[in-house]
Amino acid sequence: MKSYLPGDFSVLLPIYLKADPCELQQCLNSLVNQTLVPGEVVVVEDGPITDELDNVLVEYSTKVNLVRHQCLEHRGLGPALQEGLLRCSHPIIARMDSDDVSVPLRFEQQMAFLDFNPEISVVGGTLRETFSSASDQESSVELDRELPVDPRKLRAFARFRNPLNHPTVMFRRAAILEVGGYQDCPYFEDYFLWVRLLLSQKKLANLPCVVVNTTADDSYFDRRTGRDYQKSERDFACRLLELKFHTNLEHIVFRISRAPVRWMSTQFARKFYGYILRQNQK
Repeated sequence: MKSYLPGDFSVLLPIYLKADPCELQQCLNSLVNQTLVPGEVVVVEDGPITDELDNVLVEYSTKVNLVRHQCLEHRGLGPALQEGLLRCSHPIIARMDSDDVSVPLRFEQQMAFLDFNPEISVVGGTLRETFSSASDQESSVELDRELPVDPRKLRAFARFRNPLNHPTVMFRRAAILEVGGYQDCPYFEDYFLWVRLLLSQKKLANLPCVVVNTTADDSYFDRRTGRDYQKSERDFACRLLELKFHTNLEHIVFRISRAPVRWMSTQFARKFYGYILRQNQK
């Protein structure tokens, strides 16, 4: 069994025009402050970015090994992640989003877990979300998005819910490439990847602790309601049926159980995600 050392892994970080420079700064700062530092941070710029974002990347290029890949046009998260995946030079890759902050022990804990569990292809962890609203700052609340830890329970959970918090995962590059990597599946790039891994009999797991902090504001819920998201969800459900991940009955249940949420107002969606779904994750 190989024992991994500092620098033996990459961080894959996509950004695009609308990313917040302050959030990006906090994200990169959390990488600098890790107890186990990455060998490289592969930043995929999905189309042109602002001068403010560029300035942050230039600033942190002296603090971490930033490898920047610039896409000429905005193509979406799936293609951007695939571009970055192919440019990561280490066998282990950690995912980050530009609005997330990793806790200092995250990479040390996840690398140790993968080292002692060579049969696990992907390990995630708990995501701590701060729910906030521009119209009601007093109602901000912190909740943990906890998911099944055991691979068997995770596999069962994945039938109807995303089994991993995407910004928390660390995975083996070879396993991801084996199932075709990230594909263009709007809003569900990560869930679609986990499904293909499970179908190929790969094992996934989660750590039972918080590894990433993030903020869920009104835009978070806007993106998860309405016609566009509903169409993408329908297309994703059809892919699961085609892959035989779902039976016909499971396909119907999957779609019916999710449909009401997509037509909720932002206010109701915020309460639903925060106080119902997050309290029933295990």
